[in-house]
Amino acid sequence: EELSHLSDLKSLFDLSLNNCPISDQGLKKICQLSGLEILNLGETMVTGEGINEFDNLSRLQTLYLRGTNLTDDGLRQITRSRSLRYLDISQTQVTFENLPELANLKNLTTLHATYCKATDLGLFSVSKIPNLQILALGTWGEGSCLTDHGMMYLTNLTQLRNLSLEGTNVT
Repeated sequence: EELSHLSDLKSLFDLSLNNCPISDQGLKKICQLSGLEILNLGETMVTGEGINEFDNLSRLQTLYLRGTNLTDDGLRQITRSRSLRYLDISQTQVTFENLPELANLKNLTTLHATYCKATDLGLFSVSKIPNLQILALGTWGEGSCLTDHGMMYLTNLTQLRNLSLEGTNVT
């Protein structure tokens, strides 16, 4: 209910709700702020279901979903955000597998996906993001599913300038 008051802030372009108890229900109210360009929902209770509301955010360029329960299905919804340039989905359940829709993110230049469940096969989908310049896939410990095999897909990323694979099984 309290978020409904934000709808009066028509000039708001940057909203950070990191580590707030925002759920998918609250996200519906946030997505009424059509002028948002930067949205930080890190460490919230937002899931893929709430992301359906992002269609209203046509100016959104930067999105932080670090530490949420985002899955591949939720990421599929995000690919409809054509203006997105920066996406942080670190510490989520995303694998990137079977997501040809990632090619729709034509303006995305930066993708942070550290501590995700990214797989070698998932990198095939990532390699379809045409203007990706910065890619962070690092992880530490036994959780990495990335190996040398997945690196062959990254050769398609001709715009890539910065690549982080820290803690993966890449040799």
